[in-house]
Amino acid sequence: MAVDGTNGRFSAHNQRFNELRRKKLKRREEKLFRNTLKNPDKDKRANFKELDPDTTAKVKSEVRKKAQKLLRRDWYMLIVSIIIAVALCYYFFH
Repeated sequence: MAVDGTNGRFSAHNQRFNELRRKKLKRREEKLFRNTLKNPDKDKRANFKELDPDTTAKVKSEVRKKAQKLLRRDWYMLIVSIIIAVALCYYFFH
């Protein structure tokens, strides 16, 4: 008896699997078609301007500063929430 899916239970599984794959592809194609009808401009690719190295360095530094500021704010919020949690536990259980 071959175990390549040509007979019995394996064959039924392969048939169901292929049927589901066809349905999935059909749904995906219909969805893409509907979306292109709704937004015909979406197929156009974005054109980005070329930036000189000075501008890219400036933008990178600004992004890094913002990221550091957000990270610092997250750490402060974490510390404050831990302090509040410890204070509430102390208040309720002591």
